[in-house]
Amino acid sequence: MHHYVGRMLGELDLASVATVGVDETASRRGQRYVTVFLDMQRKQAPVVFSVPGHGKAAIKAFSVFLAEYGGDPDNVVEVVCDMSQAFLSGVAEHQPNAEVTVDWFHIVQTFTKALDEVRKKRAP
Repeated sequence: MHHYVGRMLGELDLASVATVGVDETASRRGQRYVTVFLDMQRKQAPVVFSVPGHGKAAIKAFSVFLAEYGGDPDNVVEVVCDMSQAFLSGVAEHQPNAEVTVDWFHIVQTFTKALDEVRKKRAP
C-alpha cells in the first residue's frame, strides 16, 4: 500500500520529476519504517510518494509509482539520500541514470560519530 500526499491522484503528473529526495523514518523505535520521496524541484507540496518499509523495496515501489503517473525512472538524474547501502543499490538498479548525492545532515552525523569514536579511543 503506497500513499500520495498532496493533490488527487487523478491530477498527478510526474513527467518532470528529475531530482528526488529520499528518507526513511520509523513510526516507533525500530518499528514500522516509512520511506518518503520528495520532488526536489517542486516548491509547493514536494512530497510525491510515501510507502511503508524502507531500502531497496521502497526505491522499486517509487519507480513503479513514477511510471504509473507519467514519470520515467530513467529521467531521474539525481537522488539525495543517506548512505544506506539498500538505498544506494536500489537507486543503481531502479534509477540507472541518477547520481547519488549524500545529504549534508547525514554527512555531518557520520562525521560526528567518527569524531566521538576517536575521542573515546584517546580518552585516558
